[in-house]
Amino acid sequence: MLRTTTHNMAGLRAAVSTLALLAMSACASIEQYAADFEARWPVTAETLGTARSEKSAPEAVATAALSDTQTDSLAVRKAKLEKLTPGSSCRAIYDLAPSVLNDDKSNTDARLKLAACDYETRDLASARARYRELMKADADPRALKGLGLTELRDGRYDTALDLLKSYNSKTGQSDWQAMNALGFAEDQLGNTLEAEAAYLAAATLSPGHGAPMNNLGMMYMRVARYDDAIRSFSLALNRQPDLDIAGLNRRIAYGLKGETGKALSGASEKERSAVYNSLGADALSRGDRQTAQKMFRKALDSSPVFYENAYANLERAAPPKLN
Repeated sequence: MLRTTTHNMAGLRAAVSTLALLAMSACASIEQYAADFEARWPVTAETLGTARSEKSAPEAVATAALSDTQTDSLAVRKAKLEKLTPGSSCRAIYDLAPSVLNDDKSNTDARLKLAACDYETRDLASARARYRELMKADADPRALKGLGLTELRDGRYDTALDLLKSYNSKTGQSDWQAMNALGFAEDQLGNTLEAEAAYLAAATLSPGHGAPMNNLGMMYMRVARYDDAIRSFSLALNRQPDLDIAGLNRRIAYGLKGETGKALSGASEKERSAVYNSLGADALSRGDRQTAQKMFRKALDSSPVFYENAYANLERAAPPKLN
């Protein structure tokens, strides 16, 4: 059983937090991490070029794999399948993996890739069933990770946390995606310190990806630590300049901090609308309906893209009707 008692869960979370901090070479806070970051992993043209060139490769591989599989030997089909990555290659995987399993029913790679494609296409029930079957028949820890990510996407945060902890214990916390997911689960459960440690560990394990720092920034923004949020979003963009969501989130953080000029400087219509919409939502959460209405109207004026969202928020900000 992967479930634990409350007492054991507290111990596991403390252990994960400690291990994550050790993995970060004692960078236990965003301040320490930001100061250390560039010295350890400077951005180079070569690094950025590699990140850009990786995008088109899966599509080319997937196209090659869609050749006639009926005339290929099992070894050739396995070799083709091995090159495919769930995501843009799922169409090819759905075509090729069943053919491999026809001749090799216990092929773990084929089963894992089918489950991963179910996850990618949001068929979570099928992904969950495939991963559970794999866990019964095979000790491959990747099934634990896959099921953990599936439960996380389905909003089952406690279950996801247990699965991801189990995966991390089996793999020595060497997987940045699993650590990032663990941080998200801890974050959603309100475990701020544990989430912070996991996000920073994920960023350390894969300094070329901006997602962990963006997620950390979102957590800081939710608890009104705006300077830390801005620093996190900046670090995310430093490593992954094309991560547009981190740029937008940084603008929103500046806006929530009260630095509207920085929030809107050079912003597109869509970004301006998103900033004003977020400022309106923040004012509404504080009960300041007048400011909320003003911000939502500005969001409407800034861009028609956010019209429906901002209009619905404006309706929410209207004073309650008296009977």
